[in-house]
Amino acid sequence: MAITGEMSGERIRGSDFQIETCAQEVAFAYTKSYTTALAALALLILRITEGKKLSARGYSSDDVARVPALIREVLNLEPQVRELAKQISPLARIEVFGTGVGWATASEAALKIKEACYIAAEGFETEEILHGPFSETDSRAALIGLFTGRETDDRARQILRAAGELRMFRAAIADSSSNHDISAEQILLVPKTPEWLTAFVHLVPLQLLTYFLALERGLNPDTGRQDQTDHAAASRHYKY
Repeated sequence: MAITGEMSGERIRGSDFQIETCAQEVAFAYTKSYTTALAALALLILRITEGKKLSARGYSSDDVARVPALIREVLNLEPQVRELAKQISPLARIEVFGTGVGWATASEAALKIKEACYIAAEGFETEEILHGPFSETDSRAALIGLFTGRETDDRARQILRAAGELRMFRAAIADSSSNHDISAEQILLVPKTPEWLTAFVHLVPLQLLTYFLALERGLNPDTGRQDQTDHAAASRHYKY
């Protein structure tokens, strides 16, 4: 099965089943493709649980229906995200961490920052970041923690406090019930949702951050460097 945007390649169309999500992307980072793929997966999981008569606690069709409104609400964070981009644009590295759903979002955000901002970025699972990655980080990096309401949020608080000792710039994305005792220079408050919906409400601020960070660095966030001669030449060796 393939979940893809319109105008996908022949090899993808060779899958047994295909779900088309959105119009073909223009931007290199494929942000709307990822977001709409999440929505398709949410519907798929919901229908499977219904078909098998499984109990999916905290997961319902009403939740899925909330996604568009939640995304519109989170877009109101744009001024704060723009300011965050100004703060961290001079830094050499960005690290994002989270647990469960937050881990996947952290990895996706780091990928987008690489693609659009040409800066070192990594996404980590909350506990993983302490085993190696933390040893090579310092004040030249920014650290962004994703809070999902899990017990592991306490560990995230510890990590951000530790990052303060290293003089890192710290940011967090959390809802109003979990934003207490967070040591960070900036906290982006998102709507309170079941944990699985944080895949959407955390993602959008990070997508906005990628965009404004690219602009702060004087870059075009849509090209993936394909407008540069050497990168365009390099891509001919693997694109077909």
